[in-house]
Formats: sequence, C-alpha cells, structure tokens
Amino acid sequence: NSGIVYYAGRKETIGTGSYKYPAYIFLHAFAGAVYNASNNVHFCLTAGPAAGIYNSIVQFNSGASLQCTYYISTKIGITPGLIMMKETGSDALWSGSLRAAMAF
Repeated sequence: NSGIVYYAGRKETIGTGSYKYPAYIFLHAFAGAVYNASNNVHFCLTAGPAAGIYNSIVQFNSGASLQCTYYISTKIGITPGLIMMKETGSDALWSGSLRAAMAF
C-alpha cells in the first residue's frame, strides 16, 4: 500500500497579524496484512516508512493505516479508514478517510 495524503494550508488571523500555514504532504509506502472476515467484509492493517514535506523541508516519518472494506456488490465497496502519521519529536497526527473500492 502506497500513497500520498495532502493537507492544504490555511490562512489565520490573530489580532492584527496574519499567518499562512503551508501545505503538508505525507508520502507513504506501507506493508501489512488483510483479514477476510466474510465474503463481503475485509480488514487491512498496514504500517511502514513515510516522508513528510512541510514548508519545503522533507523529514522521514513512520505511519500506519487501518481500513475496513464492506462490499455493497461483488465489485464495489465502501472503505472507511484511520491513518496515523508520526514525526520524530512530535505527537502523532490521526486522520480519518472514506474511500470507494473496486475489485477486478
């Protein structure tokens, strides 16, 4: 499992000053396991190395992902998930996801 997570920056005004937060990009390459709970439900747990890019600075990170796919038909599924991103020296960043999945 590999991918990219993109968080757009935002502008914030504090008092009379303002600050624009840069975007954050999280590139990951995870490996893991899939558990088929039934014919139409499976769980996927992955973890591995990643790279975080913030304000043009690249830092190596680690992360993990837990997803559950429920197939509403033989080929189409809905996949909610939870992603954890961790940089050295900071708290973990947790993010939720919702995907559509297609089986071939």
